[in-house]
Amino acid sequence: MNQSGPKGFVHELRRRRVFNTVAIYIVGAWVALQVADLAFPGLEIPESAIRYVWIGAFSLFPLVLIFGWRYDIGKDGIRRTPHAESA
Repeated sequence: MNQSGPKGFVHELRRRRVFNTVAIYIVGAWVALQVADLAFPGLEIPESAIRYVWIGAFSLFPLVLIFGWRYDIGKDGIRRTPHAESA
């Protein structure tokens, strides 16, 4: 990182596209929760099971942050994010 402090950290998050990865995950988790909310009664799964979908969504969030930091997701596929000096 060239800058130090919060501005440098946010710049690094933008460079590594972590915000994009988190946004995609939030939309995907929301869709999964909506599908579970609609499908569970039809499949006769207890209504209380939706709690496990929420727990899964929250517990996978840190993993998504780590994945978004280390890898760059783009049109070319998933690649390791290059270091700042080689970018």
